Amino acid sequence: MESHSKMVSRMSRNRTKRKSGSLVHRPGRTGQRSNRITALSTTRTAAAVLGLAFAVAAACSGGGSSSPQLAATQAGSPPSATQAGSIHPAAPTALPDPRGAVRLTLPGQVTVNRGPDITPTGFVGTIPNFDDSGHGYLPILAYDGGVLVRRDSLAVDTSDAQEYWWWSSVSGDLTRLWQVGDPHKQDVLTGTDGQWIATVRVGESLPFPDWELILRNPATGAERTIAVSDERVTRSTRLPVGLPSGFAPEPSISEGYVVWIEWAFGDDDQLHKYVRLYSIEADRQQTITMIDDPRMEDIRMASIGGHRLAWINDLPGQAGSHIVVHDFLTEKEWRFSTGEIPYRGRLSADGRFFAWDVAYSAKYALEIDSGRVDRFGDDEGQDIIVTSDGVSWAAGIGPNARGGYYDFDTRTVRRTAGSGGNASWLLGNGLFFFREFTVDERGQEIRELTTYYIVKTATSE
Repeated sequence: MESHSKMVSRMSRNRTKRKSGSLVHRPGRTGQRSNRITALSTTRTAAAVLGLAFAVAAACSGGGSSSPQLAATQAGSPPSATQAGSIHPAAPTALPDPRGAVRLTLPGQVTVNRGPDITPTGFVGTIPNFDDSGHGYLPILAYDGGVLVRRDSLAVDTSDAQEYWWWSSVSGDLTRLWQVGDPHKQDVLTGTDGQWIATVRVGESLPFPDWELILRNPATGAERTIAVSDERVTRSTRLPVGLPSGFAPEPSISEGYVVWIEWAFGDDDQLHKYVRLYSIEADRQQTITMIDDPRMEDIRMASIGGHRLAWINDLPGQAGSHIVVHDFLTEKEWRFSTGEIPYRGRLSADGRFFAWDVAYSAKYALEIDSGRVDRFGDDEGQDIIVTSDGVSWAAGIGPNARGGYYDFDTRTVRRTAGSGGNASWLLGNGLFFFREFTVDERGQEIRELTTYYIVKTATSE
């Protein structure tokens, strides 16, 4: 393990005097830091809504269900191990001066092709949305010829622990993989490299001060805890805490590597914010970069794809945030000024694109090497869910709310057919989740008539 001083490169070269203060979350206001909260406490039911955003918008994202290793090894059978790839990261180098960022030109309207609406026609199979025992199911992520499914009690006050199951796309059977154990905890899936699944174990409510970053291999039953929370962090004064994950990290996994951002105390006994990189094969953690005072500037939404890392850097006094991309092979680094404050953002599976959204107003995709920016969405919803098949989002609740996905290579966006539908997203491996629901005369969902379809994407047909 390298020494701390050798591993760390500082994003801010000048230490600034610590200043108390935080930014309050105000959803839907463009130009404000709408990804911030001061403190939040919710019931298990309300937390499940944010948990879905955390579990899906991060979960299937950022190098997540991303690499070619995700291809099924034996469709229709329980998950089996596949061989992870390898990246050899270079030693961290000093980050460029923020004033050297390339200013992006953001289109004022959608600039991509519009493909046919997504329908359940030709669906692969259906997953039950609830069972007779009072438990609900939610498809999260494609894995090894099937889909990882989250199973929760539908009761608000429950002693049942959360479980994760595997649905076979061939037989349609559900097989239980693991149980959280503690009914007051929940596991959030944040991606897979085809062999290992990255999960974050948190409590019932924001801001999730206690967390564990756990890697799981269902084929072998192996579990590996690679990072845990530090109670000293939450005792610090008015730290800016991001939605939807609070203090908990949102790791991204690709080809045997995991990247995440966390608060931690350094060798100087001061609190800093770090970008961490973990090698599964070497069982070694490395610090990529850090900021001296996360209340003076911020880094968030780290992701990995191909041989590149990326994160969002929020800077005071700047017109919007910066997107930072670091290439391991060439050691080249890009810094792009967006002129906006992204709510969330992620690298594509191959590292060629970076997608982000401005909450409930616009969605963009940057081709990193050329600097070209496409706008592929407006106010259909928010969040960025990146898989091997492209990028999708969590649909909102407004009149234009609609699920769908965008294909980076064909520059084509497709939206789900029908009205509304706040549950539809890419799962990876050429699969898309489509919720077709029925409502009564009062607009309330008739759960018995709601169907969860697993549909093939256009690229897999």
